[in-house]
Amino acid sequence: TLGYLVIVVTNQRAVARGLLTAAELGAIHRKMRQALAARGAAIDAVYCCPHEEGSCSCRKPAPGLVLEAARDFDIDLRSSILIGDSRRDRELAEGLGIAYVEVRNGRIVEIVPRR
Repeated sequence: TLGYLVIVVTNQRAVARGLLTAAELGAIHRKMRQALAARGAAIDAVYCCPHEEGSCSCRKPAPGLVLEAARDFDIDLRSSILIGDSRRDRELAEGLGIAYVEVRNGRIVEIVPRR
């Protein structure tokens, strides 16, 4: 990871809807981490919002999970980059005033410097 922390922040309301259990979601995250590790990459942590929209402060674009990760890992958000693929990801980065890189189909579409 070249000295960078790689932290996944994800909305997964399938848990709130009963389509997936927390244990099943955890298994998906473990498989994702194992697949990346087999290729020499690592995810330092996964933070997940399992709630329905509008029912919490952790669902993106709310900053709750990013702020929790920043506390847990002593992250300077001004030096961070949020990489995402959705309007919510972009809104989260803008709200935090951090750089944003939009990726679609494995390609960088846009780079937005921090404010």
